[in-house]
Amino acid sequence: MSSPRLRPIGAPGDLISGVEFGEKSARQRGHKFHNRGGVVESVDPGSPADRAGLHAGDTILSINGSKIRDVIDYQFFCADAEVLRFEVVSPEQPDRSRVRVAFPRAGESAGISFTEPTFSPIRECNNHCPFCFIDQLPGSMRNSLYIRDDDYRYSFLFGNFVTLTNLNESDWKRLEEQRLSPLYVSVHATEPEMRRVLLGNEKIPDIMLQLERLFSLGIRVHTQVVACPGMNDGSVLEHTVRDLAAFYPQVLSIGIVPVGLTRTPKEILEGPDPSCSRILPSAAKLPLRTFEAEEARAVVRQTRNWQRELRHAHGSSVVYASDELYLLSGEPVPSAQAYDGYPQFENGIGMVRDLLDDWKRRKRIIRGADKRSNGPAISLVCGEMIGECLDEIVEEWVDLSGAEAELCVTSNSFFGPRVRVSGLLTGGDVVKTSGRYRGDVVVLPTVMLDKTGTRTIDGMTPVEIQRNIGKPVHFASYMSEVDQLVFQSGPATLTA
Repeated sequence: MSSPRLRPIGAPGDLISGVEFGEKSARQRGHKFHNRGGVVESVDPGSPADRAGLHAGDTILSINGSKIRDVIDYQFFCADAEVLRFEVVSPEQPDRSRVRVAFPRAGESAGISFTEPTFSPIRECNNHCPFCFIDQLPGSMRNSLYIRDDDYRYSFLFGNFVTLTNLNESDWKRLEEQRLSPLYVSVHATEPEMRRVLLGNEKIPDIMLQLERLFSLGIRVHTQVVACPGMNDGSVLEHTVRDLAAFYPQVLSIGIVPVGLTRTPKEILEGPDPSCSRILPSAAKLPLRTFEAEEARAVVRQTRNWQRELRHAHGSSVVYASDELYLLSGEPVPSAQAYDGYPQFENGIGMVRDLLDDWKRRKRIIRGADKRSNGPAISLVCGEMIGECLDEIVEEWVDLSGAEAELCVTSNSFFGPRVRVSGLLTGGDVVKTSGRYRGDVVVLPTVMLDKTGTRTIDGMTPVEIQRNIGKPVHFASYMSEVDQLVFQSGPATLTA
């Protein structure tokens, strides 16, 4: 269990337990000639921090004598404190610190928003995974996409998956003190030699020993396996799932996602396109490839067997296959009950079921209303993977509601034909194919945008996409949102 003094904070911009931070890059102060601490973005009027005289732009170095490294420390050291002594430097006097004292009332937040979640650089990955998505990126994208995040703090804060291969004893001491739970761990294989191959690192510690150490500290984990056909699927996957499931409920979930490749290691190493790759030359010899339909079907059926067994033993499925495996194999998507509250929704596990159930609920509403036909014509855009499933929904929506709509299944010209998911469609892909959009309004999948909702993976903003298309653009995750856009709220033009 997590410490009662500390709770996960959530995504950038969220406000939980009085902690908030902006939407800037993941790197923060702490370089030479800079004070290392938390830069205040804003102070809530009337809050303890406001009463103590803190201002936006101040840098908080310590709280009650303890240096703060990130918003986790801030929350930890502020919790239940009757007096808060902030050591602060101002932008006007960066070489001189002063102490500001606050007296929070019972249950009162200190009232500080930070510009960044961490006050030192992100801990980056020390592995050389042959399927690393960053290694597959072209060499000309925005800098923030090339950050090889393997920082357990971001795992706790945002649910980012980490390998645990770069933890030192200081990290373990902090984990013990602050009980940062749950963490999200990329396992891939519990068999040590296979995991070394998959991480491209001969010096990694035994993952099962690391997990057992976390469990002894009261820390639970969500785990994932990036399955590579012919490597860690089949009997290797069976061994991995059995090892992890034996530790339920310390292991809260096991997600199985198929390897995604825009380019193989061999293709990256041979060029000629520039990349930021750190892939080892030996990776070119690995039999790395994407799943065929029958191989995906085998994983789905394995998962179904494990779920049946684990639900009988624990009342929980524990193991979950990604939506992509169901869509690729043509196997039916499980019921919502089988997902146990969607513990790995952001990992692409359960989104299709959620989409289908949303449409089922919306159908009941539409059937109870008069048939409507006064909305604008809609062009719905999606990636190839979800195309067949979404086509059935759109056709049914048109018949029931009287809407005028078309589904534009779009291939990924930026990353190539191996990439078929909507989440990796780029703004450029949408603009490039916009000539075939016959609707008055274009609706794009929300998963195209980053977590802040401000840009696509190739850096285009919604306003830029709209300007290039020449039609109103909206984003949606569900058909209920599209139906509401057309028949209730009406489309509006995006503004900068």
